[in-house]
Amino acid sequence: MVRANDKGVGGGAARWAPWAALFAAAAWVYRDVIFFGAAFLGLDASLQQEAFAFFRRRLLEGAFPTWNPHVVCGAPVFADAHSQLLYPPNLVLLFFPDTVRAWSFLSMAHLLVAGGGAYLFGREIGYLRTAALVSGLAFMLCQFVLSVIDEPVALHSIVWLPLILWCTHRALAGRSAYAIWAGVATGVMLLSTMFQYGFCVLVVSFGYGLSVAIWDLRSGISDLGGVRVRARIGRWARIQGTVLAVGLGVFAVQLLPLLEAKGLSARALMDVEAAMGPPGESLSAWDIVNMALPWAAEGKTGFASHAGLLVIGFAGLAFIRKPSRASWFFLGAGAFFLLLALGRHTPVYRIIHSIGIPGFALFKDPNRMSYPVYFCLAMLAGAGAASLEERLRRFGRFPGAAVSFVAAGSVALNLLWFLPVQRHLHGPEARFAMTSPDAAVRAILADGAQGRVYSTHPPLNLSRPSLFGLHGVDDWNTFTPLAYLQFTSGRAEVDPKAHTASQALLASRNRVHLAMLRYAYLAPAQAIALRLAEPFEILTTTVSGVLYRSRDSLPRTFVASNAVAIPHPEARLAYLDDPNFAPSREVVLETRTAPVPGGGTGTAQVIASSADRVEIAAETSGDSWLVLLDSYHPGWAATVDGAPAEVLVADHAFRAVELSAGRHRVVLTFRPAWFFAGAAISALTLAAVCGVFVFLRRNSRRPV
Repeated sequence: MVRANDKGVGGGAARWAPWAALFAAAAWVYRDVIFFGAAFLGLDASLQQEAFAFFRRRLLEGAFPTWNPHVVCGAPVFADAHSQLLYPPNLVLLFFPDTVRAWSFLSMAHLLVAGGGAYLFGREIGYLRTAALVSGLAFMLCQFVLSVIDEPVALHSIVWLPLILWCTHRALAGRSAYAIWAGVATGVMLLSTMFQYGFCVLVVSFGYGLSVAIWDLRSGISDLGGVRVRARIGRWARIQGTVLAVGLGVFAVQLLPLLEAKGLSARALMDVEAAMGPPGESLSAWDIVNMALPWAAEGKTGFASHAGLLVIGFAGLAFIRKPSRASWFFLGAGAFFLLLALGRHTPVYRIIHSIGIPGFALFKDPNRMSYPVYFCLAMLAGAGAASLEERLRRFGRFPGAAVSFVAAGSVALNLLWFLPVQRHLHGPEARFAMTSPDAAVRAILADGAQGRVYSTHPPLNLSRPSLFGLHGVDDWNTFTPLAYLQFTSGRAEVDPKAHTASQALLASRNRVHLAMLRYAYLAPAQAIALRLAEPFEILTTTVSGVLYRSRDSLPRTFVASNAVAIPHPEARLAYLDDPNFAPSREVVLETRTAPVPGGGTGTAQVIASSADRVEIAAETSGDSWLVLLDSYHPGWAATVDGAPAEVLVADHAFRAVELSAGRHRVVLTFRPAWFFAGAAISALTLAAVCGVFVFLRRNSRRPV
């Protein structure tokens, strides 16, 4: 291991200079945000902007929402893996009306966490200051990280790895309290809900801890008795167990709702071939060339894989003379994840998939597995710079430090030259236009917003309907419900990787299905693609295009006279696809028991509605079914005139409640049991963590 012999040397200026360099590099990346009022807004940031706008709006109204009625005809708030509403750093966004600009500064802070964490970890394992700075700059400025600074879901996941390793290393060195900090950091990282990157972080952190334990035992096994060997192994197991237990405990508030959503989604059906996708979603030979020589791979790769020729060169220097045990670990970990990222080009991904690691079957796009490769290269580059500086220091302290500092600057310049962040950088005017109601939105609001919006294509602001309080028929979610995708497509077999219902809607072209979805306002792209027979009329014409209004939209709730039970999904979808099916007169149930004979007619009207509660007044002449064209979820409960009633799955994806003759008051309430159970586990975990730290503080004079 390289010895950190500059600790305590150089005074305050030398200690703060690396941090100033990291901040300067981040400020250069975000110069347009800092000085010119611009903002980064990618797809994920746009989706989160919607979720936070809805969540803040409901909080200001004095309610804590657990159901979002604005997407896919309604969905659980905390089953949305893209919203990151429970990610702790995002909570500050609730206090900023201009979330887009606030998000840009928050992403800058995360970029500093990436670079600062790599610097701290480098110092912890023995790198000199300038060598650790090389690692920090190489990680925070690699093309992989910079390509996701406008996509918070990805960025918020990948930046925590260095800090988790820093805490883990300190815990293994005897400062056991850092195991708890590593667990808290792991939980925060998991709350960012990018599970593929979270898996990478967990594997690297646990692998590093195991490598340290094995190396310690290997180097001192002859001097240890059997009892001491078992004690060291047990200590490592306790530390890693603490990290995992605390991390999963903090994450439970999000984990349990996501597990429930996964069971109801198409993603659970994904096999290894679907996960690997086409060859373009696996790392290719040209992507590897692009890591060092982007000009040689220009036009041959679409993946942001540039790591920097200087970074790779310094990484090679780490193995010229007496590489440290950490360097060997980074080499092995980087090689393993590089093989995983190659996806269908090697058998490694299939082998790991077949092992049955929990959660691995949900991952897609193997090229994402290359993320740890860039971190390992960054740490190896620091080791190489440290080795070079150590050799030059035999000629005096200044030559070695100067060469290492020049190396750090060269790494930064080399990486910033290929800065890949311009595509989602928006100036003040564009940012204002995207976050303010345009003419189309104003026309819908003036029309009374009598149905749902179907628009997924900019520049119409309708692609973010809930930002303006409108309701949409589409969404972008990892766990979009399987039943909803099946209904919108009219087929039982759907793409298990589908995030959105757009493709299914366009493939369906089923006028009855779309009427049941209550699509009322369509952008021209959707109106043309659906090719329906004159269901539209022009609502308004704006500079963004023509906005159509549909005449087919059904009311949100109505009374159906008859019901038919069809338990088999394929048969049920075929019945719903029949042109003679009349949803306003007949409801299709999935129950296996024959429904009660109906025949009654009636009326229904929503008299009160909030995110988690719908109150309906209905009057019927006989036995019948109240149908609500909002998405079904097992968390919904109903009462009819105060008495509990069963919420049935209606027409494959919606809700129904059985009614008898007379006037009724029906109240449907969403009760997400999995969320509340997860919240209780997370609260207990945080309480235990606080209790441990209070205990340690009171007993700080005792050995920990």
